[in-house]
Amino acid sequence: MGDVTTILVTGANGFLGRRIVMAARARGLNVRALVRRPAPDAPWAGDDGVEPIVLDLSTSAALPMEGVGAVIHAAAQMSGDDAAHAIGTLAPMRAVLDAMIAAETPPVLVLVSSFSVYGYAALPAGSALDETVPTDPDPHLRDAYCRAKLGQESMVTKAVQHHGLTARILRPGAIYGDGHLWTARLGLRKGPLALLLGGRAAVPAVHVDGCAEALVLAAIAPPPPRSDIPAPKGGALDVINIVDDGAPDQARWLAAIALRMGTKRTIRIPAKPLFMIAKILGLAEIAFPALPCRLPALLREGALSARIKPLRYPNHRARERLGWTPGADFDTNIKAAKAKA
Repeated sequence: MGDVTTILVTGANGFLGRRIVMAARARGLNVRALVRRPAPDAPWAGDDGVEPIVLDLSTSAALPMEGVGAVIHAAAQMSGDDAAHAIGTLAPMRAVLDAMIAAETPPVLVLVSSFSVYGYAALPAGSALDETVPTDPDPHLRDAYCRAKLGQESMVTKAVQHHGLTARILRPGAIYGDGHLWTARLGLRKGPLALLLGGRAAVPAVHVDGCAEALVLAAIAPPPPRSDIPAPKGGALDVINIVDDGAPDQARWLAAIALRMGTKRTIRIPAKPLFMIAKILGLAEIAFPALPCRLPALLREGALSARIKPLRYPNHRARERLGWTPGADFDTNIKAAKAKA
């Protein structure tokens, strides 16, 4: 990994993807920037070190891997149902892996995953959520985004085990920055009204620039000293959480962005009754197995826990394995961020 000079970035025109390209260029790396459609307004437009490639990963596997030392796969569907994620998240993942496996010298893979994959419901309140926490054993009770991210990780794990790929799965917390100040971990928002669910839980915040820097470091860092899974064919897999220091609680986050988001009124619903309702509905599953499939995600204990359970979020592994250092603190970043990109 230490000899990487060219990386391929999928989803290069997205909120995070653009920052990844710029972070890579800041380190002198050449970038092949995969986009679904031309991006003449991209911040890297005109940079000879960036080669834009227009390609729809959901329908094509003809990825240009020659000379590529690492792939940062950021392309994914951000919303929608399972069918939408099958097209926008799982199909692109399959295309990337097929192209890497077929390459004469397979590059390193860095997958942008998510904190959503963890099994929050089983964690006691106040415990630390780190990379040793198991992923959710009941994804059918979670949302389509969680299931898609778990699907991606499963595909990568199998490719490492069966084809000897070297991969790092990075799981960012709540990514924020210019134009992206709101997070679903706060609750719900409609116009000037915000519905704050809980209010006291820490939010695993990570600024978009710091997240991009961590991904680039993962692409160029030396191979992991050991694999997080058995990899009999020589492959290696590293799983790393990306989260800043000093996670703000929900109330602090909302207070910091309220004026710029146009929030004029906030209604706070305490966490305890929400969890009681979710627990009761969960017990109803025994009598009515199909019920959770019809319930909104926030009425399911696993999904609710993933958003508002009070936990701690250490980042030791990112510091130790990547040499990553979080940037400015949350309040400084929020003050500097634009409400609209």
